[in-house]
Amino acid sequence: MQVLSPSSSAAMGRRFGSLLCLLLLAMLWPALAWSQTSIYCPAPLTATVAWGGSVDIDVSSCDGIIDGGMSGPIAPLAAHGSVTIGTNSGGVQFVTYAHNGSTPAGGGSDAIWLEDENTDTVLINITISAAVATINVSPTTLPTMTAGTPFSQTLTSTGGVAPYTYSLQSGALPLGLTLTSGGVISGTPTQRGGYSFTVRSTDSNSPTPNFADKGYTGTVQNPTLMLVPNSGTAIQTVPFSQTLSTTGGVAPHTYQLETGSSFPAGISISSAGVISGTTSAAPGSYPVTIRVTDNSTGPGAYFELESYTLTVSPPPSVSIAVSPASVAEDGATNLTFTVTRSLNLSSPTVVNISTAGTATPGVDYTGAPATVSIPAGATTATFVIDPTVDGTVEPDETVTFSIAAGTGYTIGAPSNATATILNDDVPSATITVSPAAVAEDGATNLIYTVTLNQAAFNPISVSYTIGGTATNGTDYTTTASPLIINTGNTTGTITVDPAADATIEVDETVSLTLASGTGYTVGMPNSATGTILNDDLPSLTINDVTAPEGNAGTTNFTFAVNLSQPAGPGGVTFKMQPKRDEDERLILVIEEQHPAGSKAFRHHHGQWHRHRGCRLHRAEPDWPNHSGWQQHLHLHGAGKWRLAERADRDLLRQRGQRDRRDRG
Repeated sequence: MQVLSPSSSAAMGRRFGSLLCLLLLAMLWPALAWSQTSIYCPAPLTATVAWGGSVDIDVSSCDGIIDGGMSGPIAPLAAHGSVTIGTNSGGVQFVTYAHNGSTPAGGGSDAIWLEDENTDTVLINITISAAVATINVSPTTLPTMTAGTPFSQTLTSTGGVAPYTYSLQSGALPLGLTLTSGGVISGTPTQRGGYSFTVRSTDSNSPTPNFADKGYTGTVQNPTLMLVPNSGTAIQTVPFSQTLSTTGGVAPHTYQLETGSSFPAGISISSAGVISGTTSAAPGSYPVTIRVTDNSTGPGAYFELESYTLTVSPPPSVSIAVSPASVAEDGATNLTFTVTRSLNLSSPTVVNISTAGTATPGVDYTGAPATVSIPAGATTATFVIDPTVDGTVEPDETVTFSIAAGTGYTIGAPSNATATILNDDVPSATITVSPAAVAEDGATNLIYTVTLNQAAFNPISVSYTIGGTATNGTDYTTTASPLIINTGNTTGTITVDPAADATIEVDETVSLTLASGTGYTVGMPNSATGTILNDDLPSLTINDVTAPEGNAGTTNFTFAVNLSQPAGPGGVTFKMQPKRDEDERLILVIEEQHPAGSKAFRHHHGQWHRHRGCRLHRAEPDWPNHSGWQQHLHLHGAGKWRLAERADRDLLRQRGQRDRRDRG
């Protein structure tokens, strides 16, 4: 038998205690590993939340005696919303659940797991209400759709928060249509038959938008087809071609001649709807039935039978006319020629055109055609002639277009049309004079020349006015406006013939000034002035003087010199010279007379009877009128004569000595 010491016994006791603790932990482990339902809230809490809304749940009753409050959420987490744990304040605590809109529209449920202060679990079951359809989508039904006819319909919504967006929720739109996010259903349906689809309208509500689904059903109707055109005219022996088209249905359409119908010999129709050929059939109408099939899908092919009539006709006649009949060369208006066909044909007619007239194509105008095409379905075609702007003076010019022979028509009446391009350019007129001055009594005249910068193609009547100091019809032969410059000439002259007279007068002027008129413009110089020079002079006379010599002192002899007419501007200048004649008389001679502006002079004589001791004095040589000019003669007892101004003193001295010898 083994006896244990006290120390060994203590150690063994410690080992036994450890084993006991391990055994207890092993027994308690399952309970510790799995949370227990809260003893404070053993039954789950419940709450109901609106679709897309939130709810506050009071969890105060689940709080323990130490007031620890709820914590979490713990797994498994809420599947269709978010959970927010509120603050525990004095034993009062709320948990908020917000639905995120992920549950199907019919509603559903969710769960929230929390822990109490003992870490025991608290379950809250959430009931999610179904979405409330407050959004209404319009229209209730869609308008009728027809295959091949464009369609457009805009959807609108009310009851929610705008703006709304739209999407295809289920089904399929008719072929050819699309739906935009703005709610526009548009396009051209290409398939006949029924359709069914659902559109979802979603509003802009925050944080969770609302939506509503709207279903549409209906039938895409069969189209109505119409043949265009439904008739045509073929000209005998002329190639014919006409392309048919169809309104309604889905393009492209196909065409075929229905059984039992036939075109005139030489004419046929293609599947694309082109009727063509050349026929010599008798004139008349040929009705046929054409099957037109559209390209829409659906049950079977869709076609309609359309009526068409082809008329065979002899060739139409073609004529031509023009309006207006004339236009200004530099104006904005053009000449419009119209080619007219006597029949309205379903095919074009190409008409040959010939050109004539005095105007030159490409120089005097543009737009001259060689051919004109009258289109199908029309009876006329036009072409425009645009005159060329220039600055050349020229005669009016003509433009003539005629219908020339061709295929598919005959030449009708009128077969030609003529229009006139009116010249609107005029020459510029100027005026000069040569010579610039002529003598009043001379043979030379003043010649005024009016010059055009371009020759006129018709007589030009140039107007002018007459001015100056000379009097028309008195100082020169009568001159009157206008001056005529004949066709093709560039100049014309006006002759001013001064009138000869004996009147002493100042030089006079004749001014001709061009005035505005028709057919020309006034250039520069527009005025010319000529001068008529006065060539009439006054005559000078001096009287004879006799006086007694006397025995002492001085005796004056007074001579009077007179002008026959008043002097002109500047007066008259002359010289005087004393001479002795054969009778031994002293003669006072006027040697030179110089009227203003003249080089001519005349001599006049006065007598001075011989007396003893004469002295001659000269007064002013110029005077303004013909009232007289006096020369004084003084007698001197010395027997010697002396001329005060411009006198020949030597001559006087010699003559005085000779007189003294005679007296001795």
